[in-house]
Amino acid sequence: MLSEWIHLDSLLYRVIALMIAVLLHDGVQASVALLLGDRTAKEAGRLTLSPVPHMSVLGVLACLFGPFGWSKPVPVAPEKLRGNRKLSALAVYASGLLANLALGVLLWWVFFTVPFQTMDETIPLWASELIRGIVKWAYIFNLMFFILHLVPVYPTDLWKGLRLFMPNRWETVLEKYEKLGTAVLITIVITPLGQLLLNRCYESLTGIIMNLYSLA
Repeated sequence: MLSEWIHLDSLLYRVIALMIAVLLHDGVQASVALLLGDRTAKEAGRLTLSPVPHMSVLGVLACLFGPFGWSKPVPVAPEKLRGNRKLSALAVYASGLLANLALGVLLWWVFFTVPFQTMDETIPLWASELIRGIVKWAYIFNLMFFILHLVPVYPTDLWKGLRLFMPNRWETVLEKYEKLGTAVLITIVITPLGQLLLNRCYESLTGIIMNLYSLA
């Protein structure tokens, strides 16, 4: 279905791009939570530039199937947040999403503005190809990270945001549902139908970004 995304020669770029998307997403969420009074993520070691505490084994393995992946959920304790706790928690969850989207928009501009061809004259060819590949795949991964976190299953940001407003009496049922969340994400990224839907979302979002730059 998306064979152009799963060639082994792009695997290194995909892993690096996933780490960039994860570090940005999780780092921003941990920072916003800390600013709003919740030190849970910081004390869990998630406010770091090391990718190790953030990475999920299954999330990294998803790279084998294309520009997909996820990290371990950033621990957030809404009861420790200042102000309206639900709104503050929503701000934390949304911050990571918006950071990935913002970086994706910026990387689109970089990819089509930086003169990579003339760069070959000043640095080795392999270095310019590496930079170009990382920029390209970091753009794709940040958009895909944004899209995946809008799927309403645990542990995505959309699910965690919706969970804040669900009645306590649903707790038992929701806990059972959440145990299937990772399996649902895996199914989405490895099946042709799931990949097709993600690709359509990616193409639509890319079209919106292109239109934004055409208006500038």
